[in-house]
Amino acid sequence: MIPTSTSDSLSIVSAYEKVKLLNAELREENTKLKDQNNFLQNQHYQLAHDLKGPLRNQQVLLSMCNLDNTDEVVQHLKRSISQMEVLVRHNLAVNKSSGGNSLTTAIELEKVMADILTLLKGIISYYKVSIQADFAKAPSIFYQPLELQSILYNLIHNAIKYRHPNRPPQINVSSSFEGKYVCLKVKDNGQGMHLKSDSPSMLDKCTQLDTSQEGHGLGLYLVKEFLELRGGKIEVETAPEVGSTFCVFLQPQT
Repeated sequence: MIPTSTSDSLSIVSAYEKVKLLNAELREENTKLKDQNNFLQNQHYQLAHDLKGPLRNQQVLLSMCNLDNTDEVVQHLKRSISQMEVLVRHNLAVNKSSGGNSLTTAIELEKVMADILTLLKGIISYYKVSIQADFAKAPSIFYQPLELQSILYNLIHNAIKYRHPNRPPQINVSSSFEGKYVCLKVKDNGQGMHLKSDSPSMLDKCTQLDTSQEGHGLGLYLVKEFLELRGGKIEVETAPEVGSTFCVFLQPQT
């Protein structure tokens, strides 16, 4: 065995520590890249999913068109198409940015709700949906605008999609402060779910709550993913033949 000096031993230890540090930095960068890839993938899912609603809305509006209401339907179609353009431009802008660090700003919930009602005007009218909104307890939040719209849009669209076949759809939307969170609550009188059997997979990607309905089950999955990305969470209370209440806990982004 060749004896080593103290300086040689220290050099070996120093080199070993540098390798450990470099490996740790490499793992951290790999984690960041994985998170960024997941974020961008979810943005593509969001765009594809959120465009389906306005397209369906336009189909319904066109089916309701007659000589007496042509101008009104055309105006609704124009607004719906404008919203679709916003969604596409937002998706392109996000893909050029760095992962989840997209712009946040102060948002009035009433404005978000108005945009969603425009997007869903056709199916709201077609299914005679009653929607009540009360944001008095928490009227605004500092958040990412299109992400917040996508979250609330998906919950309301989900409530309409899984409406009860034997009663007029009713949806109540409200907001409140819950500790560090702003809580958005969407309550419906729809079909409801068997929570014990449905809850383990209801927020998984491409899982449908009702296989008789069209779609790929991305809505709730996207809500969950966007919330967790921003430090939020989602809870649900539901009962078959009674309806569901989704509570979205948004962590303000400062």
